[in-house]
Amino acid sequence: MLVSRYKNLLTQACVALMSFIFPLNWLHTLIPILPVEMIDVLDAPMPFIIGIESTILYENNPDMCFEEVTRVELDASALYT
Repeated sequence: MLVSRYKNLLTQACVALMSFIFPLNWLHTLIPILPVEMIDVLDAPMPFIIGIESTILYENNPDMCFEEVTRVELDASALYT
């Protein structure tokens, strides 16, 4: 999960991750900007690369627990597992 307050940074980071795995293809869920209506996708038991705005993640769901999700805070240059 990629987290940032900037939508363009989320999109660019998702595209960069796709280029890092070349020549392999990512066949799982890829959502560069997750809308607030689909926040439940973060609990899915499948591999995903999802970009989400920090305001949506922290203001709407402050108590949400992410088990087995690696969170990359792009604005703070931090990685949480």
